[in-house]
Parts: sequence; C-alpha cells; structure tokens
Amino acid sequence: MATLEAVRDELESALYDSSNETWSTTELDYFLQRAVTRLALRAPKPVATDAAAATSTLVSGTYCYSIDSSIIQVDAVMYENSDEDLIGYMQSGWEISGDLWAGTAKLHVSPTTVEQGGKLYLRGWQKYNLVAAASDQTNAITVELVPYVIASARVDAWDQLLSDRARFYQWQNQNQVQNVSINELIQMRNEAQDQRDYEWSIIKRWQRPTIGRTG
Repeated sequence: MATLEAVRDELESALYDSSNETWSTTELDYFLQRAVTRLALRAPKPVATDAAAATSTLVSGTYCYSIDSSIIQVDAVMYENSDEDLIGYMQSGWEISGDLWAGTAKLHVSPTTVEQGGKLYLRGWQKYNLVAAASDQTNAITVELVPYVIASARVDAWDQLLSDRARFYQWQNQNQVQNVSINELIQMRNEAQDQRDYEWSIIKRWQRPTIGRTG
C-alpha cells in the first residue's frame, strides 16, 4: 500500500520542488487527495464484507444503522443469525436512506430482521484514501494506482502555477538551471495532462459484480 509521505515525495520530485519552496506540503497533500477522490468515480475499492466498516450488529428496537463514510455504494447485504450461522444475501428487508457520498447514509432494516438478532454485512464499494504511514492503511491506494495520482496532482499543481504569475516568477527564480518560460511551463503542464489521461485510460472501469446464489 502507498503512504501519503511516499507519494508526496514522488510528487515533489516530479515538480522539481523537493524543498517545498513553491508548494507547501499542505498544498501538495490537497492535490494528492483530489486525485485519490477522483478514483472513486472509476475504480472504487471493493468492501471487505468482514471489515468493521461493513458490519452492523443488530440491536433490538434499533432499525437504522450508520454506514461508514468511506462506503459509496451498497450492492447487497448478507445476514448472519444470532448463532453465527451465515444465512446468505437478504433479498428484501433493508434499504439505504440518506446520502452515501456525503457520509450521512444509514442502513434501514425491517423490524422482523432486527428482532431475530445477529449481524449484517454490507457488500459494495469504498473510496480509496491516502494516509500517513502511522495511520490505518485499510483503504489506502495500491501501488498500481500511484502513477495516476502523481500525474493528476502534477496537472493541478502546474495549473495553480500558471494562474498565479507571482508564484511562477518565484518558482522560476528557484529553478535557474531550467530557466523555464511561461510557454515552456504550459508544455510541461500539457505533458503532465497527457500522462494523467494515459494513466486514467489503463485503470479498469468500475464493473459491478452479480449476486450469486449458493445451495
């Protein structure tokens, strides 16, 4: 799994700004997180059904259960009874209310199911994240996705530089070896965009699975 520090270091090198003289680490982290957020539109992470974020323990009299804010799509719900027997996918008796993308969604379960007790396991999709080395790596992006994230963040950084003439002159003075003009910077930005589009094209599109049947 890729960590925020490691990917940021790669981005700093790609931007010729290893000393953070032009972009602060906060700005670079923002560019990187934007790129990771975009991944959810094309390559979301499958939810592990045994993960804590996907598990709800049924409580008598409670019919709505919070859904982890990382989950952006729920395709199915699996039921485990109070004897810890895995029964299988529920064909009815549940619905999603609220906004999954905003992190405010809840799993609404029928009273009949709740009073039987047991657990529910969600099957669906999560957002990737990019976190520090010491943090939870559960949803961290895989190394295969790093090239796209770097390329996408580079485009955002070059765009910011192009829109801020004062920042550009500061950056230019700090990179005298390159002596890059505005037009050359535009070419660098376009090259970064081409690289981003290429990396985006090779990421597999989101294909929802089909619910199977056992027994």
